Amino acid sequence: FQVPGMSIYNAGMQGTGVALWWEFMRYLVQRGLTFKRVILVYIQDDFFRGPWRRSDQELACLHDLRNCHGEFFYPIASQAEMYRLSAERTKISGQDSLKARIVFFWKRNFWATYFVFDNVKRRLTGSGLEIAVSNKNREAFQNILDHAPNAQLIRLPTKDEAALRSDNARGIIVKQYLSGLKIDPVVCDLRYDEYFSYDGHPNKLGYARVA
Repeated sequence: FQVPGMSIYNAGMQGTGVALWWEFMRYLVQRGLTFKRVILVYIQDDFFRGPWRRSDQELACLHDLRNCHGEFFYPIASQAEMYRLSAERTKISGQDSLKARIVFFWKRNFWATYFVFDNVKRRLTGSGLEIAVSNKNREAFQNILDHAPNAQLIRLPTKDEAALRSDNARGIIVKQYLSGLKIDPVVCDLRYDEYFSYDGHPNKLGYARVA
């Protein structure tokens, strides 16, 4: 969409988090771009993602569609079977084992027992599960705030949060973290039917509400 009298720069990329957001911002600032206002649209997972790099094959695909071979996030063939595609990506990410699925579901949705288990494990072994925003991501986010002190945060609940009408474990952690920074994000509540049926991304209706 367009706003009269304003230039809008979209620096968003799917699957990224605060660590890469800071790298994007630093890249743009180093090239002389300045912004009167910065808007960060996020889900709580973005505060737990680490930096990563696209492969040369993916970059070639993004540069020229004729270089695209195999299945990437974009472009997606209109005839693609989304359930199969999501399953293949899960295998590629190494999260296809039954144990990985159970642990992820438990940590995300049964956060009360997750926190109890973590506390007991820490007391017995002196270590435990990672339940906080990492120091590296805290540093990256602080760098963003230092360069854009007027940044506006807009939170999108994840699909499971919309279904349960409640924050999951990561949502609670990020809310407490931002509260400690005295940041009160705007929440864009999406209805469950405003997400895709095959994954947790907003569909056309969802993105229209965000806009």
